Amino acid sequence: MRPINNANADIVNDVSLPLFKIPILRIEELFTLYSEEPYNIKAKISKRSKRLDFEQVLRIRKWIPSDKSYGWYVYSEERDLKNPHLILRHVLWDKPKDKFKLKFNDLSKPENEHLNYCWPSIISKTYFLDKKNSKIISKKIKQFDSEQNKYFEISECDEKEKYYDIEFSRRYCWGEKKLIWNSLVESKLLENYILELENLFDCISSEDHENIYQLDFDYLYDVESMEKSIWGVDISKK
Repeated sequence: MRPINNANADIVNDVSLPLFKIPILRIEELFTLYSEEPYNIKAKISKRSKRLDFEQVLRIRKWIPSDKSYGWYVYSEERDLKNPHLILRHVLWDKPKDKFKLKFNDLSKPENEHLNYCWPSIISKTYFLDKKNSKIISKKIKQFDSEQNKYFEISECDEKEKYYDIEFSRRYCWGEKKLIWNSLVESKLLENYILELENLFDCISSEDHENIYQLDFDYLYDVESMEKSIWGVDISKK
């Protein structure tokens, strides 16, 4: 049974209206939704092995003006990183490619109408890490854990428009430490630490990684639900 929504109005409809009319903004919001998940990944190292449940314990996202936006993610069986393996994930949105596509195609033409509701040009790569690389990343994250409070100091920023937003999230057994900020302010220590993490992630992801049997990406909202939340749907008709 659906929730009952009463109001002092003759007509009451449940709707999910489009968030944006401008296509590039719709695409950007789809990237934002997609790049937040999945919160969980299921892994099987071999066909006969036990399924392992990994949870997103660290997330870094950057939205950069006129450039590619991206996210880095670390998944662990335990939030305190005591398990032997980690999963590293990278999601990249080629925003300039989509802006070019929308700019140089007449969206009013029937053959281009699909571009009004297209998905961002996203490429994601996920790596099930061996014990050696997992240990290296765990050590680097624990550096933050031991001194976390000092990283969350912010101050005014002189260099405007170097990014739209940065997000840093670290989950613990007791909860979550999370900070999102834009170019009006800066968090120098945390931004430098993020750069160190990104360099480490780049280095490890460039290596050859032995294949495992299976990875299942467990999304809270499937792709169709993400589309409807951005493009709009009349909920009352469902």
